Amino acid sequence: MDEPSRGLDSAGEMQLERLTAALGPAEVVGRRAPVEIRELAYDTRRVTPGVLFFCVPGTGVDGHNLANDAIEAGAVALVVERRLPVDVPQVIVPSARAAMPKAAVAFFGDPTRELDVLAVTGTSGKTTTAFLLASILEIANRRPA
Repeated sequence: MDEPSRGLDSAGEMQLERLTAALGPAEVVGRRAPVEIRELAYDTRRVTPGVLFFCVPGTGVDGHNLANDAIEAGAVALVVERRLPVDVPQVIVPSARAAMPKAAVAFFGDPTRELDVLAVTGTSGKTTTAFLLASILEIANRRPA
């Protein structure tokens, strides 16, 4: 997918305000000058300068407790479920986990608009059904993956 369809500018960045509009937050706090987002992350080990960090609560670790680590690693803004005492903009949403796919579509684009997507679910027969579908699609000159 080329860069313009991703919604990024020529430097591969997107303004926080554009992502915020896609998330429909309850509140945005700490907004100052325009903030350029270069990447999205929910794992502090993946944070690089310019990241929008998602503070996702988990069963073992609450991402809100890792916000300072993310900021030290270069996060320029946070998506949070509750306000934190930090010095970067915070997009407050009801669910950080539910906000991630919305932000990903706004930031990276939506490949499902250009691709046909099929899913196979059930208790048994998924592999067989998937291989049968792939064979049918190949015969129809489609390129299944």
